[in-house]
Amino acid sequence: MEESGKIRRKIRGRIGGSLCVLAGGALYGHIGIFNRLLETVGFASMEVVCIRLVGAALIFGLIALITNRAIFRIRWKDLWMFLGTGILSFISYNWCYFHCMRISSLSVAAALLYTSPSFVMIFSALIFHERLTRWKGLSLALTLGGVVLLCSGLGSADAISGRALLCGLGSAFGYALYSVFSRFALKKDYTPEQITFWTNVCGGACALVFVGKPAFFSSLGDVQVVLPVLALVIVCTILPMNLVNRGMLHLENSRVGILEMSEPVAAVLISCFLYHEVLTAVQYAGIVLVLAAAAVVVVKSADPMEIRAEERKERR
Repeated sequence: MEESGKIRRKIRGRIGGSLCVLAGGALYGHIGIFNRLLETVGFASMEVVCIRLVGAALIFGLIALITNRAIFRIRWKDLWMFLGTGILSFISYNWCYFHCMRISSLSVAAALLYTSPSFVMIFSALIFHERLTRWKGLSLALTLGGVVLLCSGLGSADAISGRALLCGLGSAFGYALYSVFSRFALKKDYTPEQITFWTNVCGGACALVFVGKPAFFSSLGDVQVVLPVLALVIVCTILPMNLVNRGMLHLENSRVGILEMSEPVAAVLISCFLYHEVLTAVQYAGIVLVLAAAAVVVVKSADPMEIRAEERKERR
């Protein structure tokens, strides 16, 4: 009875964790709305990244002062983990992604960025010794195929230069690093809230070095940017980071990487409904493949037989 109760708790945790990651990815997919609004009033792409990170650190920090000051406490010898999530992951993947879009096309940049589950799976096997199973291979293949189809209508069919390929894969590599450094932090018993806060502090401090000019700060005083900035910081940064980190408490990195691909699905659907972009049959097929991959991950994560097999392996 005790064993069956433990398995039921694990199943509930994994289903809840999967839903958290899917919701977090979908919220990340809303970034384009507020990014467009801010770019129309003169903010550059990296300035938008700076707003996300610094704004999230400030707002989350103010909330923590009232609700939970333990978020501020970390061991300084562990700071490297948050430098990893904030700078090596967040800043580097954004810089590579935006540069790839400039020298190539949106479709190329998006398709290359969302090869990140492949890197997550490789990192997870090499660093955390996660098993590469057949169903993980199936879900990865469905994800990559679906993302390529989703991105097929986002831009022109430009030839991919060597530099664009390098930047695109660099963005995927940086995106995947977030799960690696977050996993190290979770293993050190840091909470999802601590990881979110310190990621934004470290990434925001770095971003300010690049874009922290007087003109940038004066632009933030414009009344028409207040709501987009708050939405970008809360809806597209604080909430999804927390949700993904909370999902990682119950799921392996490889599963999290696949479930996060709800982001391009949300981004494409938003483009369809808000900006009246027409989805092609190929893009609808892409959505189906990504959702099928997510379904495979959720079902296998909550499979009692798999949980028992994992527990037997842990006891050896």
